[in-house]
Amino acid sequence: MTGAINEAAPLTGATAIASLWDQKEYSDITIKEQVCASLKEIELKDDDPEAFKALLEHLYQIEYDSSDDKSWRFYLALRTAADKYLLPELESEATQRFENTAFNLEDITEVVSVLRVLDRDYKQDQRMMDIRSDVHSTKLDTLLKCAEYRAYLNERPSLLWFDLYFSRELLARAERPTGAHEHTAYVCGNHEAALVLSAALGDVEPSSACIFRGKCKHSRDGVRTKSVRFSA
Repeated sequence: MTGAINEAAPLTGATAIASLWDQKEYSDITIKEQVCASLKEIELKDDDPEAFKALLEHLYQIEYDSSDDKSWRFYLALRTAADKYLLPELESEATQRFENTAFNLEDITEVVSVLRVLDRDYKQDQRMMDIRSDVHSTKLDTLLKCAEYRAYLNERPSLLWFDLYFSRELLARAERPTGAHEHTAYVCGNHEAALVLSAALGDVEPSSACIFRGKCKHSRDGVRTKSVRFSA
């Protein structure tokens, strides 16, 4: 597949750029797989061929056919290529399409594959970690029934503790009375007792002393606290 420049009848607007796509004369880019590595052309070994083709179509302003939906792997590869070649608009679109595709997956084993890839390759990418968290929490009930996901938890025990905590949070929300609001209180880490002053029942940790001042080994300014959550 080539994108080329050729002397042709004058065109205007986006069609002028798009019309150059299929012309072979003066071709500036040719995509080939590794089977053609013996030819004197630059290999793009790290780029997914299908994703890179879509990237070039974007550069040539060829309108994307939304009816031809791709897999989440394609959109992830396209996002990676767009980031590599500094195309933020395409990166944003690919990210959104990846997110939509991941959320709409009906095969729960594919969801597990999404989580595996994001955990392995995108730990430093906050946007992708946010998507991972949303997909995981939305599909947690189904994931917990999936053998592939349970196998993944055996590989990553830390995820199991997160799932247990999140499941507890979901249960607490379901049992919370209508109109109730969640608050955070702070208690002395030694005595499990609320700190003095009404500020202890607010959402900002106070620097007050434990109510057992005479028996608590901590000074007024050095109380070791922990937070507890309640509904009211």
